[in-house]
Amino acid sequence: MELDTNNNDSEIHIPYNINNILITEKDIISILNKYDVNITKINKIEYIQQAFVHKSYCKKKYNYSENILNNMKLEINNDKLLDLFDNNNERLEYLGDRVLKLCISMYLYFRYPNQEEGFMTRLQTKIEDKYNLAFISRELELEKYFIINRQIEIINGRNLDKLHEDMFESLIGGLFLSNGFDLCLLFISNLLDSLVDYSEKLYCDNNYKDHLLRMYHQHKWDCPKYELIEFTGEPHKRKFTLGVRDVNNNFIGYGIGTSKKDAEQKASKMALIKLGYLNNDQYTEEDIYYPNLNNNL
Repeated sequence: MELDTNNNDSEIHIPYNINNILITEKDIISILNKYDVNITKINKIEYIQQAFVHKSYCKKKYNYSENILNNMKLEINNDKLLDLFDNNNERLEYLGDRVLKLCISMYLYFRYPNQEEGFMTRLQTKIEDKYNLAFISRELELEKYFIINRQIEIINGRNLDKLHEDMFESLIGGLFLSNGFDLCLLFISNLLDSLVDYSEKLYCDNNYKDHLLRMYHQHKWDCPKYELIEFTGEPHKRKFTLGVRDVNNNFIGYGIGTSKKDAEQKASKMALIKLGYLNNDQYTEEDIYYPNLNNNL
């Protein structure tokens, strides 16, 4: 995660952060126990602790001598101050991302035994959304264990969605190396059971183009045909108007957007509205758009 940690007001800025605390075995066991992962021993706590070390709190980020670093610590004068670390959590984040994907895939496979691959893929995409992972991290209150430098703390970086997402993935990587895959699978499965509203995620499927395509296929129609009607504006401020045709080659939906992809989604949503596939609480009047054309719906 790229964050500006430089202080332009001085040549040397202090990275040390008195708000950083090191997660303990008792802390992580408490988190796991809360979600019915009943263990009494973390095999390798060092992996869990490294999972929360942001690169901003690592020695290699700073070209300061040991003497300068020691003087900084003396100036702060806090016996609980954490030293800068040798390694950050990025490798654990990489590993945790892969473990998380497999755990979610297995969870959905067994939770929905009668659903097809496409259904599970769409739902997994929603679960893996960065905002959803950040939400889970906040529910676990992981931010108290983030080890970040003083500059990121000052800009309220401890509350950033991106940082929450990355730290949660790193934690999964650390748990995998410490206590194995089965624990990760149980933990993630229990988290998903407790924290994810599947009815809401299934109901609020905002990939309208995919939804329209599936609806056409269910009726054994040809694929929806999208047509560029016009584009306006300078190249850097362009707006596209597209229409989508029904089985009788009539326009059934229009959309305008800053990209063709965006306009296609909006046209697909309008088509689903006109075809009666969206409920009243799933759209507003603004979703029904008619360009200034001779042909009317």
